[in-house]
Amino acid sequence: GEPRCFYLDGPGGSGKTFLYKTLLAFVRGRDQIALPFATTGIAATLLKGGRTVHSGFALPLDLQDDSVARMKLDSQEANNLRDATLILGDEFTMLAKDGLRCIDLLLKDIMQNQRPFGGKVIVIGGDFRQTLPVVPRGSRADILERCIKSSPLWRTFRPLTLVANMRSEGQQAHNEWLLQVG
Repeated sequence: GEPRCFYLDGPGGSGKTFLYKTLLAFVRGRDQIALPFATTGIAATLLKGGRTVHSGFALPLDLQDDSVARMKLDSQEANNLRDATLILGDEFTMLAKDGLRCIDLLLKDIMQNQRPFGGKVIVIGGDFRQTLPVVPRGSRADILERCIKSSPLWRTFRPLTLVANMRSEGQQAHNEWLLQVG
């Protein structure tokens, strides 16, 4: 009965993308459906079959506190979400909390289940030290208020942390700088 939502935290170079690819391969190797999403097109291209969050969940581009997903519950996209064993999201630290709320409501409708995210296994990740939501002309407080950590849904996620930096030795100074910035 517990939520099956996980947040993968790790600085750049800690192996998040490698772990995402491994999870996708494991689930797909069992002939199950795993759907990868990302908040940016570039991040989506790094994952086989990846789509942007806005495209994959039919979210409006300008997310507000009353926004809803525009996906039809009898569409092929909804069927894919219904059949998915794993929903994976990269760079979710850039997603506004209203986007997380929209995804939660959509999955509850699709699954006809009121558990968080319709009871789906959700793995999201990112690095709050590097990326946060964009708030045009917003103050630091405005940005933090839009962040997914400000969402009531955030407490349903179990944090998992990657600590070892996997970049090559030639990148050690950059790795240390990233950690100092965070």
